[in-house]
Amino acid sequence: MAHPSPNQLSPVFGWAFIVAGGYPMAVATNVLPDTSNSPTDAPMWVLFLCGLVFVVSGIMLLLQGKSPEESRLNHLFAAILLGIFCICGGWVAFFSPAEGMAGGLPFVSRAVNVAIARMAFGSGALLTFWMFTYALRQFFQSMK
Repeated sequence: MAHPSPNQLSPVFGWAFIVAGGYPMAVATNVLPDTSNSPTDAPMWVLFLCGLVFVVSGIMLLLQGKSPEESRLNHLFAAILLGIFCICGGWVAFFSPAEGMAGGLPFVSRAVNVAIARMAFGSGALLTFWMFTYALRQFFQSMK
């Protein structure tokens, strides 16, 4: 039995990602009720952006092509995806409540572990911001 090629599976995974991302977006906008019964420290706009990550990823899988127009759109959606990562990581680094951060290094105070976590998320936000600007530059250069 022959295995399907990755190009044959891209549409399947693309639509699966779009559907999977639609659920948290619908919960965040109160289109669907939140039935999780678990407390959320993040605001609903963060939950919406997390769902949007899956939707944008699904769109990128559906647009996976070799034509210049599809490549240009891929740069745009990559920039959007990285911008969302940057925003979410920045929110965790600067605004998330310390009570929501768990784990860390043993034998180190909770305050130090929270500071390490904030620095890690802040560093990730800076890195994704750099990648966002690169993808956006690639998008604008492909318009020439």
